[in-house]
Amino acid sequence: MDLVIAVISFSPLASDSRILRQISTLQRISRVVTVGYGPSVGMNIEHLEVPQTSLLRAGPWVIFLLTFRWFSAFFSLRSSRKHVLAFLDLHKPDIVILNDASSWPFLADLDGRRCVVDAHEFSLGELDDNLLWRLFARPYIRWCSRFALQAAAHFCVEPQLCKFWAEYTGTNFLLLRNVSPYHALPTVGSARQPIRVIHHGLAHPSRRIEEMIKAVYLAGPRFSGSFLLTGANTRYIRYLQRLATPNGVSILPPIPQEELILYGSHYDVGILSIYPSNANYTFCLPNKLFQFIQSRLVIVAGPTPAVADIIERYDIGVVASDFTPRALSQALLSLTPDSILRMKANTERAARELCWENEEHVLIHVVHSIALSRQQLLS
Repeated sequence: MDLVIAVISFSPLASDSRILRQISTLQRISRVVTVGYGPSVGMNIEHLEVPQTSLLRAGPWVIFLLTFRWFSAFFSLRSSRKHVLAFLDLHKPDIVILNDASSWPFLADLDGRRCVVDAHEFSLGELDDNLLWRLFARPYIRWCSRFALQAAAHFCVEPQLCKFWAEYTGTNFLLLRNVSPYHALPTVGSARQPIRVIHHGLAHPSRRIEEMIKAVYLAGPRFSGSFLLTGANTRYIRYLQRLATPNGVSILPPIPQEELILYGSHYDVGILSIYPSNANYTFCLPNKLFQFIQSRLVIVAGPTPAVADIIERYDIGVVASDFTPRALSQALLSLTPDSILRMKANTERAARELCWENEEHVLIHVVHSIALSRQQLLS
């Protein structure tokens, strides 16, 4: 039978690399329809665009519904529930993939035996360093999370976060990491000065990007830094720009996701230190780690457990003793021309093993298992 899979995510699909990887893989084995923010990401994909609503940047009606715990009403409004269900009824998907806990309440309207939930990270620890988030968003996310048990399969990005979800929901979460597709790039060593350092990603105050900027400055004239930052917090980005300029670091505009890996390959070192200000950041395993690997960069990172494990296992960088600028600068200064050449050479094995072409089989296996079970029920 012809398989139809619906992918639902309340995120801007065109810039959500995890969703784009899902869609790319699923298109090879099924017809894909999508629901999310922004336009369709493919000419042959039927798409329902829903209006974007931020939990922390919404109007009084949102605060009212969340304050009085009218979560079902809030979900119906925020998710365009009736329109989404009508869209699904029109396309009759065999499998529905619900990304992030904010989409899981659709399980109340769907057959859970044909649904997959992809938690991405641990939603209950998303911004627990933010008072407004703790007061208004977390109770709602907790309510959304209760629906996870009804799904047939569950994914998460990092081993410890999988355990958190298993403990909270009482069901198993499979590891599906944010690895990038393999890029056949030359592993070019360089003894040039200054050593070029790059960081790219979301600029959010909880991540303390300024610590990495200060680290590049403290490392001295042997290093130069470029930070490609995205995000809606323009006040924070302006602060980083004021900090970076006198410290010899450039703040650059973001570039399309599909260009990041090739662009990064022109640098020597990727710096990756996400301050552990909440549970998600404490146990993160972010896209940029695997993008740095595909760019064949030496990686300097803070001591985030899963990140440190990969760096040390493949000998592709240096893990700082803590997340302070001084510790990160010391990690940078420990690099020598010989160690950079050695670690860059090691990134080739890491790039071949830690790529989406290997990881996607976890997703494909689950999809095939659900499709087979569904076919048996219908026969």
